[in-house]
Amino acid sequence: MSGYLTTGGLPGRPRRRPGTAVGRPQWRRALGWVLAVQLYLAAWFWLIAVAVVTVALIVIDRIGTVTVSIMQFASEGATWFPFAIAIISATAQLSVHVANGMTRRSFIRAALVTSVLSGVVYALVMSLAMLAEGAVFAHFGWPHVAGDGDVALWQNGFGPGLLGYALLFVGAQVSGLLVGIGYYRYGGWWGTLLLPLTAAPAVLLQLLTPLLGGDGWFVDAAPFSLSTAALAVPGAVVVIALGAAGFHRLTRDVAIRRVTT
Repeated sequence: MSGYLTTGGLPGRPRRRPGTAVGRPQWRRALGWVLAVQLYLAAWFWLIAVAVVTVALIVIDRIGTVTVSIMQFASEGATWFPFAIAIISATAQLSVHVANGMTRRSFIRAALVTSVLSGVVYALVMSLAMLAEGAVFAHFGWPHVAGDGDVALWQNGFGPGLLGYALLFVGAQVSGLLVGIGYYRYGGWWGTLLLPLTAAPAVLLQLLTPLLGGDGWFVDAAPFSLSTAALAVPGAVVVIALGAAGFHRLTRDVAIRRVTT
């Protein structure tokens, strides 16, 4: 009966090894710390973004006239800051993850789930920030509108804005993972040459998400409607799925570099 607890000489449950979690998938254990890092950095990002926007509004109101939304420009940072963090995650955390006895498969799952969850969190905060800014603008009588050529996903309501930002931010993080693993697997030269492919999801989503409403950087999008959503949403989901599949393919059998201290 080795390995079992006994009560009155009868076999019982398998004995738990000290410090182990029974029945908890490895990827979920990895998810805990990978997601914690992303959310910690997200908290700092939004604290800084809100502070910068507040100062900008005060300064602009003192020296001129507030004519457009300022918070809308935070979507740039909310796209490319997590994109950069995802690159670091794919290049720096993989070796440590495997060196601690965990599998590439669990890292892939944890990284992709983190991209989805943190992307949605960024989108939710962005949408709530736009609502808050709109209330402030209404109080002071300022026009809460987008500038020429700006992506104004928020102008068609909370729902379309949240959906558009979620697709954009999730896709950017998945693309960041793909860029990172490209550098990790193939090195600096090939990683750079592969950028048109690995960074493509982030770029394509900036073409697709403006179709959910407002003027985009590359296209003039019509106001939100079921027809534009029917084009943008499936297209964005396919782009994200292809990026995730590419990350899985490049990571599942990648040679692990030695961790140096």
